[in-house]
Amino acid sequence: INAEYGEELGCPTANMDKDAVDIAKNLSTVPSIYHGQKSGLEYTVIEHDPLARGVVYIPGFTSGKDSDECVILRKYFENLSTSNFLCYDPRGIGMSDLSFSDCNLTTWIEDAQKMIDMMHEITNKPPLVVGQSLGGHIASCIAQRKMCDIHSLVLICPGINYGHIFHELVKSIISKQQLRQLENGEVIMVDIGDFDNWEPFPYTLQLYENTVANNILKSMGPIEGNFPVRVIHGMADQTVPVTYALSLEFDQMYESNDLQLTLVKNCDHLVINNKHGFDIVKKTIETLLKN
Repeated sequence: INAEYGEELGCPTANMDKDAVDIAKNLSTVPSIYHGQKSGLEYTVIEHDPLARGVVYIPGFTSGKDSDECVILRKYFENLSTSNFLCYDPRGIGMSDLSFSDCNLTTWIEDAQKMIDMMHEITNKPPLVVGQSLGGHIASCIAQRKMCDIHSLVLICPGINYGHIFHELVKSIISKQQLRQLENGEVIMVDIGDFDNWEPFPYTLQLYENTVANNILKSMGPIEGNFPVRVIHGMADQTVPVTYALSLEFDQMYESNDLQLTLVKNCDHLVINNKHGFDIVKKTIETLLKN
């Protein structure tokens, strides 16, 4: 149906009912949404235009494409016709391969690299990468190691080099029996309670050690490249406190002169779940996609 040129097609819009006209006007904005699996990773792609730039979402710890934050993003990108969007379940999460205890940060860095490369192949353009929490650390690792071509980074409450602090938090919460199990290499379930609305999650000593081994090292110098970097952090974040975020000295960590840090008042770790916070995220993404 072509509403604008209805008469040339022999179906003048004057004779079409209102619903048909609305459908005709919006038909070109309806994306193709498809699901698939690559290298053991379950993914979803929202494609509006293969010539438009892509956006890849790297989820936080224990999260995948069905997390609250990702569902919100998916609905948003279904209506953002100037882009394409890819989200996925990291291995050990959701519908992807492996069990959680068989995975670590190295696994998830490799997963993100594959998804970024896949979006690059779809659009033939380096994608904008959005990293939430641990996903922000993963995105930074990929940028530092030059594993993929990246157009820009949006880091939401990034847990960069946070493995040791998070490990101490876990140890302060678990029981003595769980601590013994952890030190013996067993998988334990950690329940942080109401702390930033965390759900209980599995945890291992191997995961902690691998996370620290994948720290962003200042000794390697700043992360090279003059691509845009946007850091958005909730000032009420308890998981990765804003004081810790400020201590990271992003201006020293990234070589880019196009770096901005935005602090969101009355917003916790889940910025995307906060209306004001999400408005900032959307504006940031849409501005970067214009460049």
